[in-house]
Amino acid sequence: MKKIKILYLITSLDKGGAETQLFRLVSNLKKKKDIELKVVSIKGGYFEEKLKEEGIDVEIISNNLSYFKLPQYISKLKKIIKEFKPNIVHSFLFHTNILMKISLFFMKKDFKLITSYRADIRDFKLLYFLEKVNNNIKY
Repeated sequence: MKKIKILYLITSLDKGGAETQLFRLVSNLKKKKDIELKVVSIKGGYFEEKLKEEGIDVEIISNNLSYFKLPQYISKLKKIIKEFKPNIVHSFLFHTNILMKISLFFMKKDFKLITSYRADIRDFKLLYFLEKVNNNIKY
């Protein structure tokens, strides 16, 4: 049986609503034998150890958040995706959605991308622009 590989990308693993939702989601998916999971976060936090205790592969890109490190984040994310070879990448929230959308310009997209939003992205001009551009690109 071939496993479906899912990579979850989130800004941080601090205590919060999105992080709690992600923890519950991957903890339950971990029980499925046909799914392989990896959680990638720009910054660690409260849920990092909890995920590891559940046997979930966790990778932290950096120890802090900074737009000045965007090229470094893109490079590391590209390497992680190339090595893990996910079927699906699920990006959570504003900052990682921007990171993922910009990263698509620098990598071969051999996966389905899901981006989750908690607000109307038309209010965020850069994110809305990247979403429009990426959705018009033929891969």
